[in-house]
Order: sequence, then structure tokens, then C-alpha cells
Amino acid sequence: MKLFMLVLSIFLIAGCVQQYLYVCPDGSTVSNPSYCSRSNEDFANVPLPAESIYNASQLEKEIFDLVNENRANYGLKSLLWNNEIARLAKEKSDDMAENKYFNHANLDGEVFGDILKKNHIFYLTASENIAMFGNVTSEDLATEVVKGWLESPAHRVPIIDRDEIYTDAGVGARCINNVCYFTMQFLNLERKLNINLKSGYGTFVYIYDTALDFDCNVSVMVEVNSTKATDTFVVDDSDKFDLFMQGYPIYSEREFMHNSYVSTTIVARRGYGIILYADPDWVFSDAVVGVKFRYLGSV
Repeated sequence: MKLFMLVLSIFLIAGCVQQYLYVCPDGSTVSNPSYCSRSNEDFANVPLPAESIYNASQLEKEIFDLVNENRANYGLKSLLWNNEIARLAKEKSDDMAENKYFNHANLDGEVFGDILKKNHIFYLTASENIAMFGNVTSEDLATEVVKGWLESPAHRVPIIDRDEIYTDAGVGARCINNVCYFTMQFLNLERKLNINLKSGYGTFVYIYDTALDFDCNVSVMVEVNSTKATDTFVVDDSDKFDLFMQGYPIYSEREFMHNSYVSTTIVARRGYGIILYADPDWVFSDAVVGVKFRYLGSV
């Protein structure tokens, strides 16, 4: 017999947490794992094959590769392995195993978003899947973990995210005291958009939106790819845009005049953004401007 326990994915958007449910071994859903017919302590005493048959690093890689294989089956872009997130996922699985609990919240009540902020990790969207196995008979444990996540609608969401919200992920595995714990954490560290810009018009795009609940600075790679040679200005707040469009001189941290392609890396603070302007002296028809921000890490 195999006992398998999942917790529905917990989603965080710039630090905001959605509610989640627990899936008990009998398939019922509850708001607290203590309401399951078996407690976490019962799981800890279920016999497993010898711990030595499991290689945590190998399991982590296999789970990550299987997730990307499933994404590829749906034509989705592969997730990037993120060492920093993998470290946090490993610490989460270690913590659950060593302290004998199974919950998105640790014993201090901290969830994934709290851990990200504590480690000064900037993100746009984040999600976490966890799983716990006991009495496993299958030697292909990684397949069992991913299969279980895919069969659970909430776990499936960050794996097969049709809008390709998530860009980076990391996996942590730990087997101890006859129970195996797994954590996969997903982050969105990129923002992309396409803008139609008419000749003589401008727009402002936040690099670091003031609505985001962070107080750290972040290193960002900024890419602008336009069908016309447009002007790009990196500024420290949106007020600069109004002044610019009224014809006042403004201070910009960086400016790229009459360029169809821009690639630069900056350290952004809250409120930072770019002004895009289709100078009528240079741009005589509409420009289609692709913008990409890749968040490289807090500084």
C-alpha cells in the first residue's frame, strides 16, 4: 500500500497569499491537516524502503526534468533552473522532514512569500507545490511525485501554466525517518509586453511598480526591440513622463536615442520605469515595440 499526501499549491503575487486546502490520503479536502483521518505522526511511522536507495540530488533533477517534459507536451517554454530557489526548496523539505510537519507554513508561521522576502528575493508571482510519500513501492519516485501533482488541479496550475507565467523553478527533496518530502517552488522573474506606438506619441512602463510590496533594489536587464528607431529613457518615477510629454527637460538615468534595439542592465528602485517615445522627426508611422524586463536579483 502506498500513502501519499499533497498540499494544494499556494500562490503568491507580490507577497499576497491565496487560501489553500489539504488533500488527505483518502482524497478528502480539509482546511487543516489535523482534520485528516491520519495525522502527520502516523505518516512518520509508515515503513519505507531503505533511505539509501534514494539520491536527493537525482530526484530533484528528475522531477524538474519531468515537469519541463510535461510543459513541452503542451508547447510551453521550459522553466529555468534557479539555484537560489532550489536552495530555498531544499531548506523547506529539510525543515519539514527534520521537524515532522507537512504544511506550506513553517513552525514559525512563515509561508513561501515570507521566506522570499526574508532572503531579499524579488519576484512578480510565486507558487509552491509540496508532497509527502510513505510506504512507497515504486522505484520511480520522481514520476510518482509529478504524476500526483498533475492529477491535482491546483498543483497542475504552476506546472502547465498556459499563460507561461512562471519562468524559474527549483526542487528540493529529503527522505528521513521513513518519509520522503518534496518541494517545488516556481517564480515569475520576467515581464514582457508589446506596445503599439504612434508617431509623436509616448508611453511610460514601470520597471519596478510602486504597488509591489518590496523595499529592496533589484538588478534588471531591460530589452527594447522596436520596428522603428524610437527613443528610450530610464527614469526614476512616472512624474517624469508627464514633464517629458509637456516638453520640459527631464533627468534620465540612461537614454537611448533613435534605437530600434536596446539592451542594458540597471539597478532599479521602487518607481523606476522607462519612457518610450516615437519622435515624429524620425518615426513617420506606427512602431511596434517589444519590451522585456528580466529581474536578476535584489541588491
